[in-house]
Amino acid sequence: SDWDSTALLENKVLKETAEYSAYTDRGLTIYVYGSKAVWVNQGKVNEIDSSGAKLEVEDVVRIAGSM
Repeated sequence: SDWDSTALLENKVLKETAEYSAYTDRGLTIYVYGSKAVWVNQGKVNEIDSSGAKLEVEDVVRIAGSM
């Protein structure tokens, strides 16, 4: 897609929830809400669903930043 982090926020995150947190890692803006983390990297939307996993938010942000 040609989305950036603003488009991701408007077209996905805010359509699913009004309660989210935004983090920055390695130049990426990562939105975390519920058990999901989503971000855009080089035009591609990425998502991690940590349901059932024992991951802290910091762990998910580090994983997202490393991809």
